[in-house]
Amino acid sequence: MKSNDRIQQIELMLEEDPKDPFLHYARCLEYSRISPSDGQPFWENMLLEFPDYVPLYYQAGTCFAAIGLKERAMDIWKKGIEQAAKHQDNHALTELKSILQNAMIDDEDD
Repeated sequence: MKSNDRIQQIELMLEEDPKDPFLHYARCLEYSRISPSDGQPFWENMLLEFPDYVPLYYQAGTCFAAIGLKERAMDIWKKGIEQAAKHQDNHALTELKSILQNAMIDDEDD
């Protein structure tokens, strides 16, 4: 199934359940697969609407880093670390700390 078909399906499901963070997350991923810049506004919206949805932070930061917004990406990952700790999501906490540390190391190398 193509991304556009998946996006259409997700949009239909969002019409039925507009407050489902997973559906918003899935839409963000699909748009980001087309192009990270296509995904950016959807991630921005999700960061505002669903700040407690921990899975969004890793992928949102990755999207922003891919379009050259490294500082914004690092801010997103830092916020994700706070949210993961708040929700005691140790797996997400480990992943977010790792990607942030790698980004900071890469930043020092530049």
